[in-house]
Amino acid sequence: MVKGSQRRSNKPTTCDYESVATVDIEGIVKSVLQSDAMLQGISKIVRETVLPLEKRIKQLEDELFELKVAHDDLATYDRRTNLRFYGLPEEAGEDTCQLIIQTCASIGVNVKTEDISISHRVGPVYNKKKNPRAIICRFIHYRTRQFILQKKKNLDKQISVNEDLTKDNLTIYRYARQKLGKISVYTLNGKVMYRDGVKRTRLISTDQIDQLLDD
Repeated sequence: MVKGSQRRSNKPTTCDYESVATVDIEGIVKSVLQSDAMLQGISKIVRETVLPLEKRIKQLEDELFELKVAHDDLATYDRRTNLRFYGLPEEAGEDTCQLIIQTCASIGVNVKTEDISISHRVGPVYNKKKNPRAIICRFIHYRTRQFILQKKKNLDKQISVNEDLTKDNLTIYRYARQKLGKISVYTLNGKVMYRDGVKRTRLISTDQIDQLLDD
């Protein structure tokens, strides 16, 4: 060994830093991420993660819909003795029970005060068309309601009687009559029914009606 010689330093030099700086790290990362293998791998991971979630969401949506139908069925059953009367003249201080009794008498159905649980007008007091508001009537017995429905075709043209539908069933009923035809759509014990000439089907959603149109 030559006296006085210096050991070579292991510390990085300025040239080393410049060499590292010239490496395009960002470019490498982008290249890796954009490679087909990487994209396919990420896509597979996403699919495997999302698919169970989609199935769970669909399951929850189906369960929610079933609960909604069950709740609507309960509300429908609660209205099983109700009827709505349309077109009866409205006056201040009127007795709606007497109006119902007189209307039923005109079609040969004998209804007494004790046959009615409660009756009243529904809707805003004043409307632009100045049409009389409907009267909703709850009867004591289901058979009284049925007698009236059987005879309602004998009512004057300006008067009509319908079942007391829930909000959802009323929406379905109106949509079905518009899309499937008035003759084919009717209500039975508060439920909306469709008759296609071969069988009758209960309608429980507007989506179901759209499906019938597509078939």
